[in-house]
Amino acid sequence: MLALVRLGSQPLRLDEARTALLADAVRATGLPRDTSEGPSLFPSSELAPNGLCVLHTPLQFYLAALGRAVKPTPFATRLPFVLVAIAGVWGAVALADRLSPGAGVYTGLLLLQVPVLLLLRQARYYPVVFAARVFALWSLFLDQMWMAALAGLLLAAAEWSGYLATLAASVAGAVFGAWSFVEVAGLSSGICIVLVWAWLRRDVEAPVPLHKNFVDGFLESFWTYFWKLHCAFAPIIPIAIAVLLVSASIPIEVVAGLGWIVLAHLGLRSVTPVLFTRYLTPAVAPAAIAMGLALQAIAERSTALAVVLAALTAATNALHIGPLTLLPPRVVRRVAFLRCPGGSHLAREAPEDLDRRIRVLQVDFVRELVKPPMTRSGELARWLPAGSTVLIGHTEAATLQVAGPHLRVVPWGVRKSLEREHLARRPPDFVVLGDLDRPFAALNGDRADYELRVVSAPDVLLGNGETPERHVFRDDQVPWGVEVHARC
Repeated sequence: MLALVRLGSQPLRLDEARTALLADAVRATGLPRDTSEGPSLFPSSELAPNGLCVLHTPLQFYLAALGRAVKPTPFATRLPFVLVAIAGVWGAVALADRLSPGAGVYTGLLLLQVPVLLLLRQARYYPVVFAARVFALWSLFLDQMWMAALAGLLLAAAEWSGYLATLAASVAGAVFGAWSFVEVAGLSSGICIVLVWAWLRRDVEAPVPLHKNFVDGFLESFWTYFWKLHCAFAPIIPIAIAVLLVSASIPIEVVAGLGWIVLAHLGLRSVTPVLFTRYLTPAVAPAAIAMGLALQAIAERSTALAVVLAALTAATNALHIGPLTLLPPRVVRRVAFLRCPGGSHLAREAPEDLDRRIRVLQVDFVRELVKPPMTRSGELARWLPAGSTVLIGHTEAATLQVAGPHLRVVPWGVRKSLEREHLARRPPDFVVLGDLDRPFAALNGDRADYELRVVSAPDVLLGNGETPERHVFRDDQVPWGVEVHARC
């Protein structure tokens, strides 16, 4: 219910909007290819020279096309992804219960966490990878090679890098006896898709840079990703301490196999200094199942303690943030992903969250479902005249284009030389301000031709909303009035 209620209450955010644009291309041409006449709304690292999107393997675009074939709305676009996610959640619960009777309840509670709900409600590859990962785990633990072969194809088609991490971890799990090499051979079916995708990406720049000082950078990123996992999805430290305190007997071999998958994914993502919480999606299912098994082991010694730990994990961030309250601020500063609860969706730069506030996130999330916060894309789309050329920063361009298909949206900040050349031939009718990319800089000497107007709309930047700080907030915190320069 929490996944489905008011699914269309917020507009398609940056990456979701790009998914929608490529889904529309799939419906029109059969391929996720950018065919825009003006400057592209996609970074060059995402597109092949022929316009084909090659950042991720394409299953998500075809899934979004199914929803948008019914109706091109945020609800219809997200619905297929949520249904896939629900199937994945039930699969994770059933697998945990099969591995240790009773553990499914705790795994289900852990998957009710708000950061998990935010990821699984998005029209991106996250729900697809989550469900495919659960299917792969079933194949490994059931010793079913055909399931493993199908899971390998699904994982590779959903997100190729997550597939490679799963394949590497499955080898490690087989070496240490968590499952057999037969299933690993089945999972290798996805390599064919990865090779094809690598060939399609042969002339495309790398989407993210590698660490310059690789060893030090890798260790720092791995440390940060561990805390990302801990603070968003799996409070490992408090639950591990509880296991030791009650001398709970956990299924070591099974938990170790799940742990290999989590560690492999953290390791894969740590090769780059670019860190995002959403990159941890493939690690959510194995982490939740492992934590569910641990809580069931605790319940065999103390049911009350297991229930309290599960409830705190599902409804609050107390166990996630609690260990950070014991660390000095200089250590917390290195965990750079922690953001000020009131800053990241309002301020142009979000300060670090040094106060480490404990929040009842489920209450915040339900309050948002009851009264969704207003955002600026819908109001801008209604205010801007049909056929207008609108210049806006690239982090919001796709969102505005999807919200206002009657507009010609030009991004600023993706390929600035090409964008300036296009704007010199076709000056924009409107320039939307308040974006990190500062689109007004593109006008150079033509600024005198524009006058400032203020649109009556909430001034909330519409970047990705995969974390509570960027998604769950209240209207009374939002500044009002969006500045727009209109051509005289």
